[in-house]
Amino acid sequence: MGSQIMHTVGRRWVNQILNGSTARPANLYMLLRQLDGNSGRPSDAAAADTLTSNLNEVSGAGYARKTIAFNATNFPESLSGADSVLTVAAQTFTFTGTFSGITHASLASTSDNTGVLIGSAPLSTTYNVTNGSQITVNMNWLDTQG
Repeated sequence: MGSQIMHTVGRRWVNQILNGSTARPANLYMLLRQLDGNSGRPSDAAAADTLTSNLNEVSGAGYARKTIAFNATNFPESLSGADSVLTVAAQTFTFTGTFSGITHASLASTSDNTGVLIGSAPLSTTYNVTNGSQITVNMNWLDTQG
C-alpha cells in the first residue's frame, strides 16, 4: 500500500482556513476507502482525489463516517525532531454486513460529499469485514521539515 497524502483540494482548504477565506469547521469526518486495485478501483490514493472523484468510499454493511470534533483534544500536535506530528483521535467502525477490500482512511470537511477530501492514509492491512466486525483506525500525519 501507499503512503499518507494531502489531497490537492485539502492543501488549498488548509491555506484558505489560514488566510481567513474559509471558516474552520467545528467537526471533521473520518471515512474509509476501498483502494485495493480490484474491479477497476485504483490501488492507492492520489493527490487529485476529491469527495466526488475517485473516492471509492465504503458503503452499506452498517458503515457511516465518524464525526470528530475539530479541537486540540482530538487532533493533538507534537514535535518529533524537526517534524510535526498531528495525531487524529482513534475511531472505531462497526459493521453489520460483509464488505471487502478496505485499505485507506481519510479525513473530510463534511459528512457528505459537498466538502473537501483533506487527506488519506493506508491502513496497516486490508480489511474484509463481516457482521459484527470492528476496525479501529489510528491516523498520524507527519509534516516533515526539509
